[in-house]
Amino acid sequence: MLKIVMTIAIWLLSALAQAQSYPTKPVRIVIPFPPGNTTDIMTRLIAPKMSERLGQQVIVENRPGASGMLGLDYVARSPADGYTIACVQGGNMVVLPHTSKSIPYDPLKDFAPIAVSTTNYLAIVADPKAPFKTIGEMVKYATGRAASRILRSSICARWAASPTRTSRTRARLPSPPTSWADRSRPGSTASPA
Repeated sequence: MLKIVMTIAIWLLSALAQAQSYPTKPVRIVIPFPPGNTTDIMTRLIAPKMSERLGQQVIVENRPGASGMLGLDYVARSPADGYTIACVQGGNMVVLPHTSKSIPYDPLKDFAPIAVSTTNYLAIVADPKAPFKTIGEMVKYATGRAASRILRSSICARWAASPTRTSRTRARLPSPPTSWADRSRPGSTASPA
């Protein structure tokens, strides 16, 4: 019995010693967007608390460009020691691999999730008079049209490229009827025909 207790105690002390060895130098959080972006603001609000809890300086660094790919490529090429980390949005990890021909990093192989700091809820909405009520009906309606265009919306792109989908999807959607377009413009007072 004493042997088991000693083994557990040694294991716990070993784990505690390892936990205390990080961080031994400043931690850099790379934001792959320009200053003022929501990701930048949230990270700058969180960084002082991280610094306080870690007992080490936390540096927030913006490395914008190429829809965030430049900053994430920098992090992916940095040593995997936990001292250079990134704060990302779903678009960089979920949408870009499905919509860009070549990205310099692999979201699944080059990064490991640490924590969710904020959440953002998205929705796909349509005019109540639209001839569809579900995503399936919308895709069926869109693919059954001859005069169609590819809808390039981050909302639809996030749905089409979500991790729960098993294949890459690019739904072809028709141009909306005039009444839909008029109602969707900010400040529009037009009513549907």
